[in-house]
Amino acid sequence: LCLFWQGICLNLDSFGSGGCVLPPLRGAAFFWSKPMTKLYAQIAKTEAQDDGTVKVWGYASSEAVDSDGEVVAAEAMKAAIPDYMKFGAVREMHGSNAAGTAIEINVEDDGRTFFGAHIVDPVAVEKVKTGVYKGFSIGGSVTAVCLG
Repeated sequence: LCLFWQGICLNLDSFGSGGCVLPPLRGAAFFWSKPMTKLYAQIAKTEAQDDGTVKVWGYASSEAVDSDGEVVAAEAMKAAIPDYMKFGAVREMHGSNAAGTAIEINVEDDGRTFFGAHIVDPVAVEKVKTGVYKGFSIGGSVTAVCLG
């Protein structure tokens, strides 16, 4: 199963989160509705800033099969990035709190999406520094599903 995305949201995560729901996806021969798909990847690098904020980098997505048996295609990520970067908000745990902003995002030749963010919310900064937030997760609205 592979997914094509209408948009993405990038989040700081402590492993496991909940909440988001996507609108039903309707197709010619199927009706598909489930909670927003989320993928998780570790923060690979942190860099404390002089102003007390922190910058973080890591992989936000790959074409690997996730725990739901789904794959986010690299082409889908590439297509979603321009709209995401118009605002580039980085959220906490798929919630409404804006923790920071994206500073870079790139889908690499191997299909992995590398991501960097500047975290400015003081509570989120502390959670990054102390290891409460261990990685990134993504969510998005599915626009098409391919089987097989």
